[in-house]
Amino acid sequence: MGGKTIVSDHDEWNGSTPSAAVLTAVAELEGDEPGSLPERLGYALYDYVDPEALDTILAHRPGVTVTFALEQYDVEVSSTCLTVCERDS
Repeated sequence: MGGKTIVSDHDEWNGSTPSAAVLTAVAELEGDEPGSLPERLGYALYDYVDPEALDTILAHRPGVTVTFALEQYDVEVSSTCLTVCERDS
């Protein structure tokens, strides 16, 4: 850990799914809009994790936390909290 970090709880997701919350957090760290990320960065969330599966698991398994790497970011998401941390270069 060491770079920029975003931590948000479910109340801040404005009714969004966990996968959408991940994209929003990465976009905020990148200073961009979520829809612009795949084209600008050259990768999409689905290149690393199945967004539909992520949302389904977290919706039906309270207490489960999913952790994965998304390029230079470490992501930890549950049904109640999200942390996206930029790794040191």
